[in-house]
Amino acid sequence: MVERCPWCVLKNGKNGDAELYLKYHDEEWGAPVRDDRKQFEFLVLESAQAGLSWLTVLRKRENYRKAYDNFEPAKVAKYGEKKAAELLANPGIIRNRAKIEASINNAKRFLEIQKEFGSFDRYIWSFTGGKPLDNPWKKTSEIPARTELSDKISADMKKRGFKFLGTTIVYSHLQAVGIVNDHIIECFRKPAVAENAFEFHPLTSKRWNDFETLFGERGACGGCWCMTWKLPRKQFKAQKGEGNRKAIKQIVQSGEIPGILMYSSGKPIGWCAIEPREKYPVLENSRALKRIDEKPVWSITCFFIAKQFRRKGLSVKLINAAVEYAVKQGADIVEGYPTEPKTNLPAPFIWTGTASAFKKAGFIEAARRSKARSIVRYFIDTERTKCQKS
Repeated sequence: MVERCPWCVLKNGKNGDAELYLKYHDEEWGAPVRDDRKQFEFLVLESAQAGLSWLTVLRKRENYRKAYDNFEPAKVAKYGEKKAAELLANPGIIRNRAKIEASINNAKRFLEIQKEFGSFDRYIWSFTGGKPLDNPWKKTSEIPARTELSDKISADMKKRGFKFLGTTIVYSHLQAVGIVNDHIIECFRKPAVAENAFEFHPLTSKRWNDFETLFGERGACGGCWCMTWKLPRKQFKAQKGEGNRKAIKQIVQSGEIPGILMYSSGKPIGWCAIEPREKYPVLENSRALKRIDEKPVWSITCFFIAKQFRRKGLSVKLINAAVEYAVKQGADIVEGYPTEPKTNLPAPFIWTGTASAFKKAGFIEAARRSKARSIVRYFIDTERTKCQKS
């Protein structure tokens, strides 16, 4: 059975409504739109929806296309009082004077943006750096009606003279044109419309503030600041909290890169520590995790994911990104040290990752000296070949 976002599956409605909704969901909603005319079409339709259901608008969509000259903004911008009156009398569209006048006004503003930026597409996508934002929602109830991004875009469009485009309507537009991918994780369309949804960047001194923001005042897991594997236990405990924060900051400011940050909508939401194994001297003193052999390896030692993004499968994405980073640094093997807790521990305490996540990322068990923890490895020869070809 094909899994879809629940909102598109109608249990009742007029004849043809179910097929109409499914077709829109399966073929359009969330697919990145780079065409200006299509962008304008959705702006008109989304603003017309205000206070109504989207299904009501979809039913009238073909009528809108005929009434609005197939949504050519240059033509709509020239509509005068006669055409506005004609639209107001048209039973095939939503006959609301304010919305109709707003659509004509917005066509003029649309043309102004095209003149300033070269295209409306370039303007609207600039707010996300040209890349879609992929949200890891498990159920429809998690999807917001507005975000800081829609607030920002709505405010900017309002300054430019647009009407009937408040933050909620703008967020609906971002969803429709694929700037935001809000298909739930289980929906079959989720991967089909995703394009570089998350961004990953090495932790450099320029990104230190993002790292601090992500870890918060507590320093992630009880003042750890990702120094567990770098310091002798006695020293680690003695400087737990602020001391560890200063220690990791000093490492970053020295030019050393202790791991990668994961971003969504421009905000840091995840962390993965990855460096050559030699950077983690405590590993050598661990009975369970001491070296298997003398082969040079890179080690993934720690994860931290913002609370609202946990248990959504993002650790696998972080592992994949860490492997890609290691490939670029010339690594041959990447190791992980996942835990297999007997009880349902809180996510922050499973900070070395789970065996299932590493397995999904293509790691295999290389050694096991403990029931609760193993050493897993990823061999990069094939990955390096891919990178060289690309």
